[in-house]
Order: sequence, then structure tokens, then C-alpha cells
Amino acid sequence: FSYENLGYAHGKCQVKFLNALKEGINVIVVDNTNTLHREFRDYEKQGKEAGYRVFIVAVGTLDRQLSYSRNSHDVPMDSINKMANRWQP
Repeated sequence: FSYENLGYAHGKCQVKFLNALKEGINVIVVDNTNTLHREFRDYEKQGKEAGYRVFIVAVGTLDRQLSYSRNSHDVPMDSINKMANRWQP
């Protein structure tokens, strides 16, 4: 995990999503740390505009310790706490 690469990583996710829309992939899953509604609003809008049915799914709970133990990007506990504190269900 690197704060310096965070913007790049989110941008790459957005590009991959847009490419999947253009290719007409049947099911597209955006697995990202969208903790605020505004962070996934563009995905939702673009998906609907492309003719997709869009579902926003929150997976699991906000068990911070469990999230820390399962994260695959070595996100520090402090960052997980910040994300959990600003979570909008």
C-alpha cells in the first residue's frame, strides 16, 4: 500500500470499469474502497447510462480488525480506521 499510488490505483479501476462497459461485459463488479456515496456515484451513473442494472452491495461488516487481517494491500490499521469512521451505508 502506498498513499502516493492511491490516485493512480483508483484511476486504473475507473478505466478498467469503463473498458468493461464498452466491451459489453455481462457482469461487472467494482471491488473498491468506496466509503462515501460520492465515491461510487460515477460508477452507478455510467453503468445505468450504458444500460446496466446497477446494484450497490456492502459486503460483510465493519469489523476493523477483521478488515485489517484480510486486506491484501498492506493497508495500515490507521487508514482502515479512517475509512470505517467515514463509512456511509
